[in-house]
Order: sequence, then C-alpha cells, then structure tokens
Amino acid sequence: MKISKIVTMKNLDTSKDEEIKLGTKEIREFNFPKKDYIINKVFIDNLWLKIALIIWFLILIVLLIFEKISQNYDLLSVLIFASLTTITIVANFPIFKLYFFDEKNLNIKKKLITGWAWIRNKKAESHKNCTEAEKRDCSFVKKAFEEINKFAIRFYLSHLAAVLALLFMVTLLMAENQPDKISLIIVAGLWVLMEFYLWKIRYFIRAKAKMHYNVATRVDNDNALEFSLNGNYVIEE
Repeated sequence: MKISKIVTMKNLDTSKDEEIKLGTKEIREFNFPKKDYIINKVFIDNLWLKIALIIWFLILIVLLIFEKISQNYDLLSVLIFASLTTITIVANFPIFKLYFFDEKNLNIKKKLITGWAWIRNKKAESHKNCTEAEKRDCSFVKKAFEEINKFAIRFYLSHLAAVLALLFMVTLLMAENQPDKISLIIVAGLWVLMEFYLWKIRYFIRAKAKMHYNVATRVDNDNALEFSLNGNYVIEE
C-alpha cells in the first residue's frame, strides 16, 4: 500500500484544473526488536513504568525544593520544564499505545482522538459465500482505514513534538537570559498555552473523524480511497 498527497493544479496546456499526486510513500509495518517484551512489560503490565515515573517525580520534587532554597532560577526553570513535560507525555501515553499497537492488541475501548470509520463486512469476514474479489476488497478497506487513523495520530504527534521542542528552546533562553521568578511564570504559562493548542489539534482530528475523514472511493481505481485531514490524500493498494 502507498499514500500520496493530492493537490489541484492548473494544466497550462488545457487551462483545466487537474489532480496531481505528490510525495508518494510506501506504507510499511512498524516493527522493532523485542516487540512482544515491550508490549507485555511496558504497555500492558506497566508496573515498572509506574514505579519509574513515581521515582522520577520524587527526584524532581527534591531537586525543585533544593533549587528553590538556593534560588538557582536557571536550573529551576529547566526542572519545571521537565516536570511539566513529563505530565504531558504521561497524559498522551495512551495515544502512543494506540499508534504502535492499535486497539486490537491493547483492548482500548475509548479512543482518544480518532474513531474507526470502517464498517465491517461480516460476509467477507466469515468467508461464507464470498468471492475472492470481495475478500480482497474487504481486506484493503480495513487496512486503509487503519492507516488513515495512524496518519491522524502521526499528525497529532508531530505537533506534540514541535511544541515540546519550542517550549524547550524558550526555557533554555529564559534560563540563560532572565534567570528569575518571571522566567518560571513564563515557562508555566507557555506550557498552559501548549496544552490548549494540543487540545485544539485533538478537537480538529475528532471533528474530522466524525465525518469519517471524508473518505470516498476513487472513480479511476477501485482499490484506492481518498480522505482529508490537513489536506487531501489517497491510499492505494
């Protein structure tokens, strides 16, 4: 399977608008070493992860107290950034699980930012009185919608990474140039704005998911689905 972005451009010869596919990429399954071990120890039975997070928070609290006493505001700003970033990552942890291991492996009942729009063909799934062509089409549609949801989550995670990187750079600048109480307030205020921005992104994706990402079958290709998020795209077999 492959995914492409669709843009409309005017043909200089015919003066008509035509659709052009750009940035075509092959869709490959994400695999990494010791996948089963990570699923069992971190994503499902995540006792050690919880213990590590508790220890991390305790260390941050102790460091914050010491730096507050010594009034070392430059390091204090970095510690506050680390604390707030940890909260953000923990809050978004289920989204990481949904992306890497999907609902089937994790048994997630409530999806946070996306919803499966694929209507299962029970006839094709049961393989009774079903032609090979119907089974193949059913399988393609299922895989296509899985990729559409992963595409939406990647869209969200890219914004998450961008705003965290931006907040980190601002924190370093504030710690270097203005190491006082004002820098702490600014870092905390920017984190609140960042959380509001991420909420807006999640709201945007949920609105698109309710409309099933405007999925439509291409006229020129049966095994191809068009959808939209922050632009128009097509998934082909």
